[in-house]
Amino acid sequence: MARRNWLRDTLLRWQRELAAEGIRLSGGRPAPSGPYYILELTSRCTQDCRYCYNVWKLRPEIVTGELDTQGWCELIAKLQDETGCRLVTFSGGEPLLRDDFEDILAFCHRRGLESILITNGGLLDDDRLAFCLEHGVTMFELTLLGADAATHDGLTRTPGSWERALAAMTRLYRAGATWCGVFVATGENIEQVRETLEMVVALDATAVMFNRFNPGGEGSRHLHLMPTVEQVRDALAVVDELAAAYDLFASASIPIMPCLLDTSPYRHVGFGFCAAGRENAYYTFGPDGRVRPCNHSATVWGDFRAQTLADILAGPGLAEFTAPAPAVCLPCPGLETCRAGCRAAAEVCFGSLSEPEPWLRANLDRLPASAACDAHPVG
Repeated sequence: MARRNWLRDTLLRWQRELAAEGIRLSGGRPAPSGPYYILELTSRCTQDCRYCYNVWKLRPEIVTGELDTQGWCELIAKLQDETGCRLVTFSGGEPLLRDDFEDILAFCHRRGLESILITNGGLLDDDRLAFCLEHGVTMFELTLLGADAATHDGLTRTPGSWERALAAMTRLYRAGATWCGVFVATGENIEQVRETLEMVVALDATAVMFNRFNPGGEGSRHLHLMPTVEQVRDALAVVDELAAAYDLFASASIPIMPCLLDTSPYRHVGFGFCAAGRENAYYTFGPDGRVRPCNHSATVWGDFRAQTLADILAGPGLAEFTAPAPAVCLPCPGLETCRAGCRAAAEVCFGSLSEPEPWLRANLDRLPASAACDAHPVG
């Protein structure tokens, strides 16, 4: 009982981070508002995933360099001093590739910051895990793409990555760590959603995240990986079933547009939409310290090393990012909420925030004649 209560307390803190993507976690009210902060410590990675959304995979000029240890510590101190934040998320690339990761994490811990670590798990050995648990990492987020090595490694293009991910998840289980299992749903692996998430549950994950493939970066070269509406509909039914059966926190953090799929039947899954510019935004700091609207976007708003975050957010970039929408969506009374899906994906894949995002574009022929999401969804 004591461990269960501790897990619940930890997950309440983690809810604040998930709120950054506008998510209502299953079984609860909307989490407290943000904003939140993602720190992309490096653009380097140990994998070569076909679905990867890192924008520098398509536009290398987005990253002008990589901050050293002092640079990241100064940025983090400045961020905390300006915003009063108590939680940051470490991402990449693969953040554990940095030789100084433990130095940066220890610095955060000394300043009273908690952290979430997004990692593929390949470098999360027992010593590194113990250090993370002792220095404020309250949630680990790892991806499992299939119930077998062929499926997972085929998507990562990295032999052995499935076994390494499972080994890391096993270490988390043995250490009693709180962690979230992520399933990126593509047309190639979505039929394995049940078996994959059952493996995650067996290793004591207390949360699962179902992310439909959202192209960007390398993923923009593999649009054929897009799952169909029917596949997403059926997979969400599985996620909802498992969340109810195993008392899991379940979320779908990539937008599911109401005009394509009615999500109301999935009562145990939290859904969210783009949070850019809203109080639950998740501002992203690239490897060079420059600020973007989110980790899917290629738009650079400013350099946090030379500007305050308040000045960056007060500039024209915010309105320029959030105002555009596809013509087909403009008449929709739900546009302010739905925001036409992921605008960042439209920007990266098609060069314009006014283009339909990839999943919407692939399904334009399914839209109601009114193109309004208050019409009956077709999925």
